[in-house]
Amino acid sequence: MILLHETFQIVHGGLDEFEEAYWNEVAPKVRAIDGIEPLWFLRQRTGIEGEFAIALTALRSGEDLGTYTRWISESEGAAWRARSQGLTHAFQRKVLLAAPWSPFNEWDELATALESRGNGRRIFMEDTGWPYVSVADYVDFQRREYWEPLQKWASSGAAVVKLWGFFLVAPGSGHRPEAIFLQEVMSDSALERLIGEPEVYDPDTFPGSYMVQGLTYRDQWRSRLMVASQPRD
Repeated sequence: MILLHETFQIVHGGLDEFEEAYWNEVAPKVRAIDGIEPLWFLRQRTGIEGEFAIALTALRSGEDLGTYTRWISESEGAAWRARSQGLTHAFQRKVLLAAPWSPFNEWDELATALESRGNGRRIFMEDTGWPYVSVADYVDFQRREYWEPLQKWASSGAAVVKLWGFFLVAPGSGHRPEAIFLQEVMSDSALERLIGEPEVYDPDTFPGSYMVQGLTYRDQWRSRLMVASQPRD
């Protein structure tokens, strides 16, 4: 499975209009194509980056990616291109591939994500890292130091996030090696604990050790908090 990641920098005050246009003019048409499924539309109204949105679309294969690209770039997508151009300052598209150990990495697993979309207000964290070591070493570090401890937390009922997937930008579709965590915050109180300053910080325990060790693998890290809008089926 391929995950298409599209980021839109929205003109001031245009986010609601852009969201409605996406669900009404884009999602129904591409959903009608076998092998393509719009998953989430994540939005941020405030912040130092301004108003922007991320559209995530699941594609079964590279052939389906070609189908989507033809739809968006040829006559069928002309109306959407014209509409979105008037509502955006900038646009970026990335092709993401799931790491081998990542959850949600097969087309057959799509039902889980689709069933969860209408569950009220949902907050997602999108964490992006740019490793300066080999991508293989970075992927193994994330499995060993993040995914496996997170699984232990989940089994004990202590996890504060649900990891939907750990994705790598496909070669040729990004400027440099890049990896993206897509996670869902399970409660507002959990979010407060997650971003708050701990009273006692111990870099030798998870998650402190993970953040310290991460500096030996990456030289840049970015976290975004986004709200998933309700899909229009």
